[in-house]
Amino acid sequence: MKKENLGENSISEIHGLDNLKNLRVLILDSNKISEIKGIENLTHLKEITFHSNYISKIREFPNLPDLREVDLRMNPISSKEIEVVKKILGTNVNVFSLVAHHKI
Repeated sequence: MKKENLGENSISEIHGLDNLKNLRVLILDSNKISEIKGIENLTHLKEITFHSNYISKIREFPNLPDLREVDLRMNPISSKEIEVVKKILGTNVNVFSLVAHHKI
């Protein structure tokens, strides 16, 4: 499987994806996710979207060597936290997608 769309499923925690080792794109938009956990074994992941969730703080982000794009738009995350994410992910990740907006 190359792409999995789990958007709009009221997911609050990411789990059960360990067997999807060849997954390239993971869409988790419009859920209830507040922490980025459970994707550590998705080592071939290139793109992950968390659009419209409840992520306000990034304590850590798994080392995913193929990752190129992370979408955190429409999460209650501050600009300061976005800078932390940029430092964690490095320059290989599409920084444009890290632009986040506060939920209203």
